[in-house]
Amino acid sequence: PIAPAMTGDDFFGHYKDQSVESLYTKIQKTMPKGEEGSLKPEQVADLIAFLAMSNMWPAGANELPSDPEALKQIQVVVKK
Repeated sequence: PIAPAMTGDDFFGHYKDQSVESLYTKIQKTMPKGEEGSLKPEQVADLIAFLAMSNMWPAGANELPSDPEALKQIQVVVKK
C-alpha cells in the first residue's frame, strides 16, 4: 500500500489507550507530505473528526477541540 490504513484496528490500534492528543501531534508533525507542520490546529482537529466519523465513533455533544491540552482528556478506545 502507498499509505497506511486510515480505518479500523490497523489504524487506531496504534493509538490504543492513548489520548487523541497523540494522534493530533502525529498529524500535525507529519502532514501534509512535503509541508509537514503547516496545518492549522483547526484543520488537524477536522481531520481527526473525519477519521472518527469514518470509523463510526460516536459523535460527541460538542465540536472536537483543536487545543492539544483539551485533546489529552479524550482517550482512544479500540473495541475488542
